[in-house]
Amino acid sequence: MKKTFFLSFLLTLCCFLLSNGLNAQSASYSTFSLWLQTEPGMQSELSIAAIKPKLKANDQYLWADPVKIVFIKGTGYILNGHHRVQAAVEIKWTGKIPYQNIPEADISKHSGFKDAKEVVATAHGY
Repeated sequence: MKKTFFLSFLLTLCCFLLSNGLNAQSASYSTFSLWLQTEPGMQSELSIAAIKPKLKANDQYLWADPVKIVFIKGTGYILNGHHRVQAAVEIKWTGKIPYQNIPEADISKHSGFKDAKEVVATAHGY
């Protein structure tokens, strides 16, 4: 059982490193609580509720794919990982959230948005 868990963990870690490289960073509550939703009001309360116990248990698989963030004029906008971030904010989670900093030029590759202007407009309800 322990061997299987360890091998599974190593596989997850290798996949994470291969897909995200050194671009992966981590953020504490004081940072991730300031990130803005790019899908305001669209998060399922049931999904958020299901994530909270996983956060409290430090479930490693919750972060197999880091949250995708784009920083526009110093403000972080969530492109992917809305439910996980919202759950962490709601319980004031003290752990660190792994995230990938997405360059503005790559927004359309990591989300349904075409550019930074559309991200900002959606997040602010313009």
